[in-house]
Amino acid sequence: MDTDPRCPIFSIGYILQKLHSQDSKIDLIDLYHQGGLIEIQQKWKCNFDSDSEKK
Repeated sequence: MDTDPRCPIFSIGYILQKLHSQDSKIDLIDLYHQGGLIEIQQKWKCNFDSDSEKK
């Protein structure tokens, strides 16, 4: 997984691990064979007036 907080990149493996750890009833083998829909919601907290170099 990329560690840049401004633009994180997640692999499908990471997403499936998190999905299974949150709900162990999800059968990942069935998901691999039958397919499924995974919704990812991103919350953007933008402030274009702030300097990106300041911490």
